[in-house]
Amino acid sequence: AYEIPKRDWSSDVCSSDLTEAGLGWHGDFCRVLEDYNPPLAQIIGPIGLEHVEWLGDTIEKIVHEKCGYLNKNTKIIIGKQTPKALKAIDFETKNNPSPKFIYGEDFQINIENNDKFTYQDNDSLMHLDSPSLIGDHQKFNCGTAIATAKNILPKLDVSKINYAITHTQNKGRLQKITEGKLLSYLSSTNSLWIDGGHEELSAIALNNWLNKNKNRKIYLIFGMLNTKNPRDFLKHFTNTVTCVKTISIPNQENSADPKLLAKISNELGIKSNVCTSIQDAIRECSNENENSLVLITGSLYLMGEVLNLN
Repeated sequence: AYEIPKRDWSSDVCSSDLTEAGLGWHGDFCRVLEDYNPPLAQIIGPIGLEHVEWLGDTIEKIVHEKCGYLNKNTKIIIGKQTPKALKAIDFETKNNPSPKFIYGEDFQINIENNDKFTYQDNDSLMHLDSPSLIGDHQKFNCGTAIATAKNILPKLDVSKINYAITHTQNKGRLQKITEGKLLSYLSSTNSLWIDGGHEELSAIALNNWLNKNKNRKIYLIFGMLNTKNPRDFLKHFTNTVTCVKTISIPNQENSADPKLLAKISNELGIKSNVCTSIQDAIRECSNENENSLVLITGSLYLMGEVLNLN
């Protein structure tokens, strides 16, 4: 859940903040902002089984934490959801009088063959270029952002929207490594990508992107916290990934055992072996196939270590 609270501090050059509730909303500290002003809008991104150790082990429990305590004097923007999640959101917000703007009912996007997309709602149709952030899921995220902006701003400039979505950067999320020390472990014909996805919805989005790159061998370098579910993550790559190299996340005492990760991967039918370090794993991928796409994933903590090494 996100919120955009109003601000009335005259000395501040910013008119509003975009604040993320890190886990849920019920117990998140950023709810204190509501003591100053009701938010202009609250945004619900795609909800899946994540942070189950904190939010609960079912979609219904997670939706309760994220949506059951939303402000009753705002606008609620609901991004694309699974049918099960949307049903739970409807239940949790049925007594909330704030108007709701729901993907698939009040706004939607359509992805075109040339990778561009259109945004559409009851009174708008915008033709937009492909976002700089990689993956079709980012187009859906753009749609949710546009719907939010339309609900809180007097008017939108489509050219500025198009400029923004084609110039946005997000480190550690389907980021291609184009320079740095780690490339020395690869051949010039390999490509190195990183993504901090660590739950099932992220795995689905990554696999959809990898399916567009099946003209080359795909290697996964995989590390994960021991509080996550590696089987639910890895099961989505059985038809796309050639091999998984498992590692321990450096400087992270809660890193999952790479031997266990390799065992799970092999049980799923994806060839896997343990590597001693990030560098060792990258080197092995290149030695086995100098034309492969190498993707490091499984944890945002791991992305931090990769970027530090690089």
